[in-house]
Amino acid sequence: MARDLPEGKLAEIVNLSRQEPHDFPLAVVGINITAILITRLRLGELLENHSITSKLPTDIVKVVLNHGAQ
Repeated sequence: MARDLPEGKLAEIVNLSRQEPHDFPLAVVGINITAILITRLRLGELLENHSITSKLPTDIVKVVLNHGAQ
């Protein structure tokens, strides 16, 4: 997602993350977004959205879906 944002927008996000009253750790936001995506992938909620799944190699999708299944 960050690759598609203009550099100025990325700098703005980082600056907001370091200032009051926002003061949110950017890494925590990234972890939360990753957790949401992994959960949705496991539940099969993103499989119908071709624009997302077509950008991911099939092996990665299988690994994410099967993570923790053993």
